Amino acid sequence: LSRQVITTLCELVQQYPDGNKFQFTTKHPKILAAINAQSNLGWEYFFRGYLVKDWIRALDATKNTDPHQQFSTLLQFVWFDIAQPQWQERNQVAHEPNSYLDRIESERLKHQLIWYNQHRHEILPIYQQPLAEHSVYEISHM
Repeated sequence: LSRQVITTLCELVQQYPDGNKFQFTTKHPKILAAINAQSNLGWEYFFRGYLVKDWIRALDATKNTDPHQQFSTLLQFVWFDIAQPQWQERNQVAHEPNSYLDRIESERLKHQLIWYNQHRHEILPIYQQPLAEHSVYEISHM
């Protein structure tokens, strides 16, 4: 990859977490066009691995030997070095034992079970009522 493209990508990765408007040092018109096209798609998609094709034109204009091969390299970099680590971190936060999402889901299920327990005589036929014999205290401490 050309130094201009690498510099632009480094600036992007450094500035994205701040949430401010990006400030790029490049003045190359094709790189600026790729930045504008990616911005129209959305930077969150860039960090998920969805790149606009304008990056190929930018790579071609910055004297890369094979812009399609370089685009593939760029895409692999975004997928394996940016998107995948983010996905793994988010997945770990969402699905690790006693995660925030687990606690919310448990609380929601607890309220549903309590409601179900309180209304069991109205919604269950007589032969299924023994299935709902747990007290509200037992449900809230499961």
